Amino acid sequence: MENIHVPNPRIAEKMKTGPHLTGVKHIGFQRTSAIFKTNLVCTIRCVSIFAGTALISLSAAIEN
Repeated sequence: MENIHVPNPRIAEKMKTGPHLTGVKHIGFQRTSAIFKTNLVCTIRCVSIFAGTALISLSAAIEN
């Protein structure tokens, strides 16, 4: 018995339409903001650390 590979027909369909692009759709403010911050700082973890540091520093600056 011989196995014959039959490719999924959706592969040919996907090759016609191309990859899904997020830039084509409206992605909203929160996602746009997250993408901007991530591109600026490289990881969302670093963004969170910087934001936490800024909040701590802000409260100290307001007290003085």
